[in-house]
This record gives sequence, structure tokens and C-alpha cells, in this order.
Amino acid sequence: MSLHETGLVAPEDPTDRELVRLLAQLDDLLESLAAAEHAWLDWLPTVAPEYRASARNLVHY
Repeated sequence: MSLHETGLVAPEDPTDRELVRLLAQLDDLLESLAAAEHAWLDWLPTVAPEYRASARNLVHY
């Protein structure tokens, strides 16, 4: 993610640079979580509804 995409306007500011770095890491993490869910897409619906949220959480690990 770039400074422009975040709306932060001070590229020389170390705090802004760190925020951009952290946002990029979060984006990568969210992509990994989505990929894990996709990999288990056929299995998740077979889990009992009352345990589905826990099962979804489990595939993130």
C-alpha cells in the first residue's frame, strides 16, 4: 500500500511510513485469511451451525 492510497500526506514522516508498512502487513494478512477460508470452502458448510464460527476461526490457523 502506498502513502497515496492511505491518504497520508507526509512521506518524510516516520510515523506515516510506519503506518503504511503496517497497513500493507494487514492487507497481506487479510489476503492469507481469505485464501485459507477458500481452501476449506467445501468443509465449512458441513460443520454444525453452532460451531461454524469456531471452525472458520480454526482454518485461519
